[in-house]
Amino acid sequence: MGSASRRKGKKGEHNAKLALLEHDFQVFPRPRGEAGDDFTAFRDGHQYSVEVKTTCSLSYQHFDQCKRQAAGGERMLMWHPSKWFFPATFWLVFVWPKGDKPYVLSWEARA
Repeated sequence: MGSASRRKGKKGEHNAKLALLEHDFQVFPRPRGEAGDDFTAFRDGHQYSVEVKTTCSLSYQHFDQCKRQAAGGERMLMWHPSKWFFPATFWLVFVWPKGDKPYVLSWEARA
């Protein structure tokens, strides 16, 4: 991954964390050097493995990566549709809670 791509990914992760915090989640980073999800988010007794994507479009591979990294646990895929002229604070959030049906949210975080 090139440095511009890495910077874009880190900025996306930062903005996703801010959106989660605004929606009353606790957010914890993955330990440095450890492979896996981008971070972990907690709320209302649920622990989510969170994967963040800032891309023009989503693909099956993005959903599959999120599923694999969650290792059977609760998972969340946060997508910012870059280059679609949405503000950096806009997110589509795909959520798979244990024991409940998956659902999709759209969030506009404060800047």
